[in-house]
Amino acid sequence: MELSKVAPTSLPYVTLDRDWLDFSTDDTGELALGFSRGVWQSELSLVVDIYSAKNPVHPAGHVGWWSWSLWDKSDLVTTIKRNAGGFEAEIDGLEPTNQWQNPDFTGIDEDALAVRVVLRDVTTEAIVFEDALLLHNRADSLEAAGASRQLIHQPDTPITSAAWYGWPGDTAIHVVAANIFSRDAVGNFAIDLHRLFRANGIESQLYAAHFDPAVRGAIRHVSSLPETVRDHDLVVLNFSIYDPYVEMISQLRCRKILYFHNVTPPRFFQIYDAELAEFCSRAFVQLATLPPFDGYLANSLHSMRLLAQCLNSPSSVGAAIAEANADGEVDGGSDESPVRDVVVCPPLVSSDRWAGIDAAPIKLPKQTNRLLYVGRIAPHKRVEDLMALFSQYARWDNNSALIIVGGCGLHGYANYLEYLLKNTYADVADRIHMLDHISDGQLKTVYESSSAFVTMTEHEGFCVPLIEAMHFGLPIFAYAEDGVSQTLGRSGRQYFTKDFESMAADMNRVLSTAWMRESLVTRQRARLARWRRESDGTVLWSAIERVIANGVGGR
Repeated sequence: MELSKVAPTSLPYVTLDRDWLDFSTDDTGELALGFSRGVWQSELSLVVDIYSAKNPVHPAGHVGWWSWSLWDKSDLVTTIKRNAGGFEAEIDGLEPTNQWQNPDFTGIDEDALAVRVVLRDVTTEAIVFEDALLLHNRADSLEAAGASRQLIHQPDTPITSAAWYGWPGDTAIHVVAANIFSRDAVGNFAIDLHRLFRANGIESQLYAAHFDPAVRGAIRHVSSLPETVRDHDLVVLNFSIYDPYVEMISQLRCRKILYFHNVTPPRFFQIYDAELAEFCSRAFVQLATLPPFDGYLANSLHSMRLLAQCLNSPSSVGAAIAEANADGEVDGGSDESPVRDVVVCPPLVSSDRWAGIDAAPIKLPKQTNRLLYVGRIAPHKRVEDLMALFSQYARWDNNSALIIVGGCGLHGYANYLEYLLKNTYADVADRIHMLDHISDGQLKTVYESSSAFVTMTEHEGFCVPLIEAMHFGLPIFAYAEDGVSQTLGRSGRQYFTKDFESMAADMNRVLSTAWMRESLVTRQRARLARWRRESDGTVLWSAIERVIANGVGGR
């Protein structure tokens, strides 16, 4: 079958010939490296890094790195060796130009190590490409990774949504996102799409630039997409941030659907990560300059308006960025269909996924009235406001605690929150519990053991944790950000100003008054029932039907 033709690209990348290295029975493993044309058009060095898989930080979890100059235009073979002193990397007998090995951490006792293959700019040392796989030191690590891959392909709970039309037997779907990680909204949706398609007997594959190397194989690096997609296939691109591979994807001749998850306004990241803020700004420009896709979906009405503005009025992108930076809102015009039709499709495929997950033990606060937040620990989520609100609420309820579940990828923001706990909110710090790296089973226990769900986020495309809170019957208290309000509708308890003292008093009144609490939960149940009806797959299958009915994309 003919592969889709893609225009030449200068993107440098490396292809790896395997998905993992098995050191459970051997002390040596080989990894063949193939290089794209873009590598030879740039001045780059090749670096092989070895880290602890469970603690991939420098220097504590860093085994070592080896660097080579890329002078010869040829593919190479990397050999990883394990000995009593640790690990080392070699490439075709070539001497590394530089290397470092950690004298305090060999990695020998680790269950698994992450082997990262990196391309760096010779002049600036900037990373221009990276990919990773796991080196399994133990057989049980290899087995656990296999189980994780299998879980992506075949979920524990059945997905009942099905298309009403016959699927073209030779058409595969390629689901792509910049990042695919569990417990992240974009990543979870991409995985749910993949599971939905496979449950319907449709060939499907996941791709990302960044993902957990333990599930490599179930997820492939996006650089391999042009080599596998065919003209009659379909690509579903999940877009939420600037991605250097998007232009490459747009050049594919197959049919393409863009699913828009919204873009976080750059202002939230500026003081913590200027590069991330720049990526958010560039995402708006990238949307406006992409060649037409065959279909467009957005996770909410708010996201639809933003996408429509970028697609239909490229000259207004600067204004869109300025407005988003100002207050998180974008004037996208009326609710009528834009010039390029964007369909609102909630990012929900299996709204009852918790039915197949068993609750698992986890240590909980001794206080029995537990306020819960679940989501990313990021500046736009305003976790500091959660702390401020709880500081006021604790005055009303001595038997209360705040549980914050999520990971933080910004060290500056994490340090800021730690400072607040030690200083501004030191009097309630022992009642604020931050949890990360917990299983779905443990998260289910936390949901079932909590008294209410609270969020002060100031930017959402669609807030999935609110749906989960509704599922578990938790009364919801939220700042009335546009995406939150669209998710909640006329349910939950929403606040238009952050007067934490009056908010805390109101929360205490609702939670301590049985009829008010039950009324709140009843409205949420009705809202959840509506979301379950709207997430039965009809909108998604309809959008795909229109695209595949039009034949080869030919873009």
